[in-house]
Amino acid sequence: MLSRLFKWRKSGFIFAVFLLLGISFAIVRAERLPIKHLTIADGLPQNSINKITQDASGFFWFCTGGGLARFDGYDFTNFTTGE
Repeated sequence: MLSRLFKWRKSGFIFAVFLLLGISFAIVRAERLPIKHLTIADGLPQNSINKITQDASGFFWFCTGGGLARFDGYDFTNFTTGE
């Protein structure tokens, strides 16, 4: 009886080790997405952004202190008060 219990605990321990190794390999192999930092050099009206949202057409909208900017994936279109 004791030997069966020991075998069960040993096999449970080995299963847990393989499960943890499998999870750690999945985490290590996760894809890293590219991050692009957009600034006034790219066309933003101001570097400080208050809010970002995406509309149904896929445009990203950036709310800044200098105005509203729409990003189409390549260029910005800025909407300001015209001061």
